[in-house]
Amino acid sequence: MVSSGQVSSRKISEVLDRCAPGYTTKDTTHKRFVYFDGKMAVLPRGPHGRRKKYEIEIGHVKQLIRLFKISDCVREHFPCDNIV
Repeated sequence: MVSSGQVSSRKISEVLDRCAPGYTTKDTTHKRFVYFDGKMAVLPRGPHGRRKKYEIEIGHVKQLIRLFKISDCVREHFPCDNIV
């Protein structure tokens, strides 16, 4: 399991599309709020704000996966990515 590094925003979208169907997001200048199953996770977008493609520290992604309880799905569909 990787404990440091970054994950692209595109990869996070792929994971959520596959493992958290029906999730919604709200983007602000520096944060992305992700809602799923009555819960909310906050992902930072970095200091430059409104970029379309950005990298997120893996710790934030792991926290989102634990909060939404989708770790089994992530392990099954993304085994080589070491996200969980």
